Amino acid sequence: MRSELIEEILTVESEAEKIVTQAKEQCCKNLQIAHETGEQFLRTVSDQERSLRFEKIERIQAESKERIERYRVAAETSLKDTEAYDEIVNRASARLMNLLCSSKCIGEGPAK
Repeated sequence: MRSELIEEILTVESEAEKIVTQAKEQCCKNLQIAHETGEQFLRTVSDQERSLRFEKIERIQAESKERIERYRVAAETSLKDTEAYDEIVNRASARLMNLLCSSKCIGEGPAK
């Protein structure tokens, strides 16, 4: 009976060691799966965020390009307006000079 008891204890101990070994192996597998799943999740989220960031950059660049074009057109229009204004001023001053030069009042001194 004593040897049977010792044999039973050794059998239970052996089974306990197997259970512990299996638990350790399963734990390692679970950790590896969790690690791979986490890495895949991070990779997916990172790719999505990168894509969103590039889309935002492209949108902002397009908006900036449109804004620059509007400023360029406004500047050209302003320049044309200035040139037209200068032309009007030049013509008006030339007419005024012609009127003044053809006036009989010039050179006679102040009016009495």
